[in-house]
Amino acid sequence: MLGGYLNYRFTPRARTELGYTYYVRDYDERRARNELGDALLANSPLKYTYHKIEVSQLQRFSSALLMEFSYAYIKRDDDFVGYNDYDQHQIKAAGSYRFSPQLRGLLRVSWRDMDYPNAFAFNEPTARQKQYDEFEVFMAAEYSLTERLSLWARIRYQDVGSTDPRGAYDRTRASLGISWESK
Repeated sequence: MLGGYLNYRFTPRARTELGYTYYVRDYDERRARNELGDALLANSPLKYTYHKIEVSQLQRFSSALLMEFSYAYIKRDDDFVGYNDYDQHQIKAAGSYRFSPQLRGLLRVSWRDMDYPNAFAFNEPTARQKQYDEFEVFMAAEYSLTERLSLWARIRYQDVGSTDPRGAYDRTRASLGISWESK
């Protein structure tokens, strides 16, 4: 992994971050797909190269409210014949608020879209172009009972769409817990 990030603080309450990351994932045990979507033994091992560009804005509106907005673009290159190349766009907005010294809340909304210009749904050449999109909402709250003991709750909703129905789903997950922090 190789990359770098620049942070610039416009004011004591506003910061912008710009970053670039380059990384490679090599799957020696799996075969790459050819231009027809077939993973043949004669094909090269699967290897992806990623380029990620990210920009985010962090803004503190008050001692209780913090907001973050970000955009990321990821280009993945399939190093064999480009079958699983994709362009991904991701937008996120998040806010955290301290309602009281004991109660904190977080809300995050994100959307991402992935277009595969050379791949097919079901890896079938007669099918449509492969596409994937995801919308997610995440909410969390934490209530401090003592300096070390807290109760927390989280809920996450995901709506995933794809031209390949095997990858499309809606899911809601909720969890409750107790947290103990040693000092």
